[in-house]
Amino acid sequence: MDIFTEWGDQNEMNGLVVFGYYGRGNLGDETNLRELVAVIRRINQQAEITVISANPEQTARKFQVNAVAKFSLIDIIFAVWHADALIGGGGSLFQDRTSLRSLLYYSLIILLAKISRLRILMYGQGMGPLHSFLGRILSGWILSMVDLITVRDRLSIIALSELNVRKPEVYITAEPLLTLPELPKTMINHYWLGHPTDKRFKVGLIIQEDGFMRKKFWNQLLECIGWDQNIELYLIAVDPKDVSFLRQLSYNSEVTLLPLATEWEELQKAIGGLDVIASTRLHGLVAAVVQKVPCFGMAVDPKMEGFCLQLGVPFLRPTSKMEWLTVGNRILSYLCEPFEECCPWASQLDFWRARALENQLILKKFIS
Repeated sequence: MDIFTEWGDQNEMNGLVVFGYYGRGNLGDETNLRELVAVIRRINQQAEITVISANPEQTARKFQVNAVAKFSLIDIIFAVWHADALIGGGGSLFQDRTSLRSLLYYSLIILLAKISRLRILMYGQGMGPLHSFLGRILSGWILSMVDLITVRDRLSIIALSELNVRKPEVYITAEPLLTLPELPKTMINHYWLGHPTDKRFKVGLIIQEDGFMRKKFWNQLLECIGWDQNIELYLIAVDPKDVSFLRQLSYNSEVTLLPLATEWEELQKAIGGLDVIASTRLHGLVAAVVQKVPCFGMAVDPKMEGFCLQLGVPFLRPTSKMEWLTVGNRILSYLCEPFEECCPWASQLDFWRARALENQLILKKFIS
C-alpha cells in the first residue's frame, strides 16, 4: 500500500486547474508538470485536470489532460468556474526578474480562482526575486489569498515573511524533482556510446547569457577549461531559448553541443556520464544531484542560491568583478577532489528526497 492509499478519506476534488510556465519547452517546468499530473492521477484517477499552457495542443497530447491557451481569457474563466481547486505548479512564478507582466498574469489567475471560491495551492514554489515596489505589494496581496503554499527552500520562506504573507498555511519542503530515481549506469553508458571521446575527463556546462555573464565571459571560460588536453567539454541545453546561444559558443570554441534534452531522463543520461557539471539553471543541478555527479552552481537568481544553500551544493554568486579564470579554476578543482569532498550533499540526499516527497503528501491532504 502506498502513501496515497494510506492517508485520507476519498472525497477528493475532481476538477483541478493547473497553471505555471507550461508549453514553452523548458525541461524543468515540463517535467514538474508531468510529475504533478502523475501524482494527482495516483491520488484520484477520476480527476479532471485542466492545464493553462502556451501550447495547449501539445500539453493536452503529451500529458493526457485538458488544456486551454494561456491568453484565452474566456476558456480560462470557463475552466476555473467549473473547477474545485487551482494549483500553481512548481517553479518561481512570483518574480519580476524576467518581467512584471508574468507576475500580473499569474496574479490574475489566482484572483479569478478566488472570485470563483476555489481552494488554491501553490506547489513546490520558489519565491522571488521581486525588485519592483509594485511587484512586492501585488505579490503580498495575492499570495495572502492562497489557502496553502509549499516552498522548496528557506530563502522563499524569508521572501514570504518580507511580503507579509501571513494567512496561508506554509510548508518548507524541497525541490519536487528530487523524488525522481537515479538512472542505472547501463542506460548512461548506452547514451554515451553516441558521444565517444578518448580524453580522461568529461566536463559539462549548462549555461545561458545572463547579467554579467555574457558571450565574451563564456568564450573565455571555455578557452580556460579547454587548455587542459585531458578534458572534453560539453554544452547542454535544457531550454529551447538557450540553443541558439549555445550553438554559437560551440562553433566559436569547438566544443561539443549535446542534443537538446526534451525529456528529463535524457538530461539524466547526459549528466550521468560527466565527471563534473557546472550550471546556471536550477534543474541542471537537480539532475546532477539525483545522479550523484559532482556539480557547481552559478547562482544567477535566488532559486539557484536557495537550492545550493539548502542542499550544500557549492556555488558562486556572479558579480561584475567576477573573472572567468576564477570560475574555471573552481570547476577544474573538482576533478582533483575526492567525491566526498566535492559532493558534501550526497550523504544527506535521502533526507532531502523525503522532504521533497512531503510536497506529494500535502497535495494529497489538499485534494482530499
